[in-house]
This record gives sequence, structure tokens and C-alpha cells, in this order.
Amino acid sequence: MRVRSAGWSLLVVASLFLEGSQESAQQQFAMGKDLEAVGSPGARKVFSDYFMGAQNRPIAGVTNVWRLYDTPHVDFDFPRDGTLDDFFPRVCWSGDAYVTADKKEVSATFYPIIGIYDTRDPDLNEYHILLAKSAGIDGFFGEWQITNVKQFQGSGGDCTAVPNAGPSTNHSTLGLISMAQVARQFGFTIGVTYTSTNLFTWYPYSTLCSSATPTALRSIFLEQGAWDLDYILDNVYSVSGPHLGGRPMVLLWSTDDSPTTGSARWFDTDDIWEFRKKLARYGQDPFLFGRDNHGRPSGSGAGLIDAALANPEVVRGVPTGILGVEGFFSWHRFTNPCSGSCSPWTDVVTPADQVNYIDNFLNGQGAILGAKALKSSGKITAYMPSVTPHIDNHKGLSWSSGYKNRTPRSDAAGSTLSQMFAVWPDSTVPAAENTDLGFVDLFNDPQENAGIEPTREWGYRDIEECATRIAEWKGLPAPDLALLRLPERLYGIRKGIGLIFAAIARQSCGPSLNPPPSPGLNVALDAAVSRADAAAMAISSARRIAAESELSAAEANLSAALSQMEATRIDVFWQVQKDAGGNYLDVTSGDIIELLGASGVSALGKDGRTLASPLYFDVTGATGDALQHGQFVGTITIEFLDTNGRESDPELYENVRILVDSPPDVGKVILDYRSRESDLWRAVQCDLVNGRFGNGLSFGADIRVEQLVNAPARSVPRGLHSLRIEGHVYRASCWIGETSR
Repeated sequence: MRVRSAGWSLLVVASLFLEGSQESAQQQFAMGKDLEAVGSPGARKVFSDYFMGAQNRPIAGVTNVWRLYDTPHVDFDFPRDGTLDDFFPRVCWSGDAYVTADKKEVSATFYPIIGIYDTRDPDLNEYHILLAKSAGIDGFFGEWQITNVKQFQGSGGDCTAVPNAGPSTNHSTLGLISMAQVARQFGFTIGVTYTSTNLFTWYPYSTLCSSATPTALRSIFLEQGAWDLDYILDNVYSVSGPHLGGRPMVLLWSTDDSPTTGSARWFDTDDIWEFRKKLARYGQDPFLFGRDNHGRPSGSGAGLIDAALANPEVVRGVPTGILGVEGFFSWHRFTNPCSGSCSPWTDVVTPADQVNYIDNFLNGQGAILGAKALKSSGKITAYMPSVTPHIDNHKGLSWSSGYKNRTPRSDAAGSTLSQMFAVWPDSTVPAAENTDLGFVDLFNDPQENAGIEPTREWGYRDIEECATRIAEWKGLPAPDLALLRLPERLYGIRKGIGLIFAAIARQSCGPSLNPPPSPGLNVALDAAVSRADAAAMAISSARRIAAESELSAAEANLSAALSQMEATRIDVFWQVQKDAGGNYLDVTSGDIIELLGASGVSALGKDGRTLASPLYFDVTGATGDALQHGQFVGTITIEFLDTNGRESDPELYENVRILVDSPPDVGKVILDYRSRESDLWRAVQCDLVNGRFGNGLSFGADIRVEQLVNAPARSVPRGLHSLRIEGHVYRASCWIGETSR
């Protein structure tokens, strides 16, 4: 059985239950399968880049990339004139608050069909891996930066090694380790796109020998990076990593052919050779791919290598390119020639631009060699051309940089995806310059919105088209597109199973008695898990009829298990109202009370309690008992005065937050909502997750509502008018002998 995650999507559960060369022929991939001759059916492999940074409240306690706020003149300094405020004033996407009954406000232009997720969730890993494999994708390269396990300390340039403080607690690193375990079951591979740019930024100079010069520190950073990659090779690649010739394939995101200068962020030629030597001390010899389109005009994909700059060094007797890498992968063009001269967010990288980019990558541009010529001349031994379905990051704003990055899904010549696929080398290209490897440059990315995963807006169109084109390029029969719909169905079943496991973990049958759940529940739950596991294996092996049968059986078993759970409706509220005499009174439905804070008083604002200091609430009585000993699926809604605090100070920003009594391994915050400055009463609703309801907050509270201001002395106190909790609590009945209670 797979290890289950305690984190799960409340939204999903609620909706479900409440309503190639001669040498390349000898290269090997993971699972020990030899490649066949270049271009022959079944020999080719297609990989995809995978964004690892998505997090959500139930698992990580944060919403990270689903959330985006404009902090004036801080977060979004526009690269040309002015700031992003000039074009997108008050960017506010919390990642928490609902905008419809089943959709939250997020920075993603396109909303995932399963809702927002966390890449450390094994259920999500299974869903994405089976979805990708059903589309003909053979493995993911997860975007990864660091382990965050620092290996050096000191100052003044006197750096000393520190004992290994591992294992890593970095979210992306843990996600890769989790995904590798899941992938191994399905013959799928997990590697890394090492975003080496971040090596020099995610470990600030102040944390690694703070007073050393940037040049002296560069070797220290590379030493740290080698330790980090060795950690990934040992913990991810050894489980299910992609290999060529028995060597782990590693993609280097940030490479450059310029000399090393000061604190330059890119991996240059000297860096890569030093990096190789440091890795060798760990016994590691990865096959390194460099990314194309670095530093070239308009991301033109000029092939990276100018023959006049060829590096004389070799790797195992094989001449390499100037970057010290043995292969290249392409991406997509970022900007068109209009950038820097036209109005912001009006220029578009057309499908034709993207096709031109891939053509330049493959065939070169002028005197600059392309990947095919580099391979046939022996300068590299492998390359991967790429495709992308579309790009639209107008909400994510290119990771806060303000760059415009948009490519339409299609034009008169057809879809962007198919047009880019059409440029890939086919069987007519000579083997010496052909390739067995292809690359989908994004499977998922909440902010760049260039992925092929199913979304509410596009449905399954992108991944269905990708599956069709991959099969054509591999020389395989047309794919069974109906198979692509089954991983989503399995994901819903996994979340239902997770709900029951979570409820069992929270059950209590008295202070000295905690028997297991009823035998009927155990039998049905075990059967649901078994059938779900069988369905996953059937999907992995493309046996759709068998998979559909197993999914139906799993759904029936899950329904039987749920029928033996207690489901209690919860609907409690607290509200400030004015009586006939003009006096403000607390009105509640019962089982929820406001607690006095440190001041011993709760000041009244306009039609509500002021949030000049936090407000505390205790859920009591039968409702509190149910919430403490069952698994809650539902929401919390607050109504507050959305006061404008920037009239006199444009730098001022204010958030309203909800915190709960949560376990120590997740954050207490479940809502962090930025002011819209409307001067109106505003209702905001979010999932009520992670609450233990054990009176663990200050003053014995279960819930805390507060105002967070970047300049408290200048803040405008908000008022809280009401708070409401709605949903269902699921509890497993306790079994005592022949009776249950």
C-alpha cells in the first residue's frame, strides 16, 4: 500500500460527497531498458518539465504560488518605466478566498481542473504521473533549486564545513523524494531541472561566510551546489531517476558562455567544469544538459554554441561544447522584438515565433550551430527539442518581475503545440543528427500557465493533443484518449479515502477507551484502497476497461465505508447587532463565543468589533466536541469593514488574517486577505482546515482574527461584523464488542 498523505483537498472531498546516434543506441534509461535504433518505434522518450513549488494550506500551511499581492514599489518593479502599479494597481490574489462556490482567487490564469494542490501530496503525485504516462510522457524533470541544508559557516572569507544537518526539509526536495517513490510503482522516472541560477540567490551571501568576496564565495556556492545535487541523486535518482548510458540525466536551467565575473548568477563554463570535479568527489558523474535561449536576442534559440568559442576540454574522450555539457534542451521563446518598445502587455510571442525558435535550436542561425549539427560533429551526444501549448502569465506577472509572456494557443496555421511538434526531427533525418529525446517544457505551472495539465478553462484539450502528437513522433498507434480522464476519477477516490483515514485518526471514545472503528467500516475501507490501487496499475498499463471496472468497484466500496460514518451538519455564527436602543450586542447561534484578549476588553467599531487588536473565539458545546473529534469539511466566513488605509499613504497595505489552533507541523494561518480599499463591508470565505479545536491559541481560543499592517502606527482599524462556520463533520463510530457508539 502507498503511504497516505494527511493533507487533502477539502474542495474535492466536499464536491464528491456533499452533493539519437550509434552511441545513443547503447544508452540506457532507468528500469534497465536499452534504447533501440534512432527513430524506430518505441525507442523514443518524451519528458516534461514539472513545477515543484505549488503548496496549499492543508499540507504546507501556505498558498505560495497560488497567492500574489502587489506590495507597492517593492515586489513588482517594472523593468522599464514606473512600477507595476501603473498598469495593475493593487494586485490581490490570496490563494485562500473563494470567488465562486468551487473556485478560489488565485494567481493562475487557468484554474486546475482538480482545484489548487500541493506538489508534496502523494495523491497529487499519482494523479499527475498517471496522467502524464497515459499521454505518452516517460518522466518528469522537477524544477528544483536547493536542499536548504547549509554546509558552510564562517565570516571574513574563513569558511568552514559544518556537520551534515540533513535530511532536507525543503518543500521541493521533499516533493521530489515523495514523487520518486510513487513513480517507481509505475515505471515512470523523476529527475531534476536544476535551476542553478538560484544557487547564488537562495543561499544569500550573508548565510555563507558573509564577509568573503563574491569571487571567493563562488567556489563555496559551487561546493554547496554539488552537495545539494548529490543529495538529490542519492534520494531521487537512485529510486526512479532517468539515465543515459547508466548516468543520471540532469538538466541545468541556467547556463551561460560568458566568463565568470563577480557574483554573476549564471553557471558559466568555468563553473560547470568545477562543478563536475566537485561532484566527482562524491562519486557522481551526471549527464548534463544545458538549456538553450540564454542571453540570446529575443530568446531566439541560437543554439548556444558559437564554434569559434569551442572548449578544448573533453569528457571521457568525447569533445563537448563550450559549456561543459554533453547535451542541450530547448524551452520556448519568452519575448518578441516588440519588447522594450511597445506598450506593456500588448506584445505577443506568436506560434510562428515559437516555431522559429525550435527551428533555430535544431538547425542553427547563421554561423551559430544548431543541435543537429552539434550532435553530428561530436560536440554533444544528445539533445531534446521542446513544445509548449500556450503561455499566459498576465496574472502571475512572470514571477513578480512584470515581464509579459504570452503565446496564443493557436493561429490560422493550427495549434502552437502541433506546429512545434511538426519541427521535431522525423525518421527521414539521418541518425547521426537525429534524436530519441523530446521535451514538453511545462506540464504544470500555476503562474506561467504554459502547462498541459487539464484546467477548468481548456479541459483536456492540451493533453489530448499532446498525447496524439507524442504517439505520432514515437511511431506508435493512436492513444486511447478516454484513458486520460481516469486519473482525475482516481484522485477523487483517494481524497475520499483520505477523509476517512483522517476521521479515524481524530476519533475519541472516551478518556481511557479508544477501540478501532467498526469491522464493516474497516472491510469497506480496505476494499476501497485495494481497488483504487488496482485501478492505478491498470491505468499505468493502459488497460482502460480494467481500470474503469476497478474504479467503479472502488467507488462502491468507498460509498459503503462512508455510509458507516457519522456526518454532522455544522452551522454556527457570531455577529454584532444593534438593538432597539442603539446598543451593540454579540449575537450567536450558540456554541461559539468571543473571548477577551490581553486588554480585557473588546472595543466596538462601526457595526462591529474593531480589529485594532486580535479577536479570539472559542467553539464550545456539542459543536466544539464534534469538531475536535471528527474531520471537518467546510468553510469559515468573516464579514469585515474593508477600510481604505492608503488615502494618505500609498505605501500602506493591510491584510485581514484568520488563524486556527493547528498542529505544529502546519501553519496556523488559513486566510491572509489583502484590503481592496472599498470602504464597504466585505464577506470573505475560505476553507476551515488544520483546526484542532483544542483551545490551543492564546486565552484558550480556537480561532483568531487579526489585522496585519505594514505600518501599524498609520493603520486604519477595521471592524469585524460577523463570523460563520458551515460544513459537515465526519466521525468514525467506535466499536465495542457487538455494539457501536
